[in-house]
Amino acid sequence: MALLQDELKIRKIHELLHMKLTLPSYQRPYSWSVKSANTLFQDTYNAYHEGVAVK
Repeated sequence: MALLQDELKIRKIHELLHMKLTLPSYQRPYSWSVKSANTLFQDTYNAYHEGVAVK
C-alpha cells in the first residue's frame, strides 16, 4: 500500500501517542539489537540537542 502525501511529514511525539499505529504483519518479526536501538536514541537525542527544526 502506497503512502499518501499527507502521511509523509514529521510529527511530534505527542501527536504519535494519540494516533492508532499498527505494524504490518511482515514487519512484526523484526527486532532491534541493543546497538541499533542505542544508535536511534543517540541520533534522536543529538537532533533534539542541536535544535534540528521540525517543519
